[in-house]
Amino acid sequence: GLSLDFYRELNASWNDVKRYFADLDSVDKSRLRFCNGTLLMDPVEMGIYAEMTGDLDGVVFEGAGGSVVAKCWQNHFWYAPACRQSPSRCWPF
Repeated sequence: GLSLDFYRELNASWNDVKRYFADLDSVDKSRLRFCNGTLLMDPVEMGIYAEMTGDLDGVVFEGAGGSVVAKCWQNHFWYAPACRQSPSRCWPF
């Protein structure tokens, strides 16, 4: 079995975690917040994230000042770097 209580078990490189979660197409997105209502769109938080991780593929630079915000999919989801090539293998944040 797989302990879903321990975050390291959710590593898609080691385990097929997708089988433990519903498919994203079955999620009622009307019950979710849009990314712009979360810290994913906070330029300070995401600027720190980008600087600390170097993950420039997970962020977008907006406007003349180059504010940094998360790159969201379907206006609701952010995928970790390991999941972006095969999002169907992972569960987004």
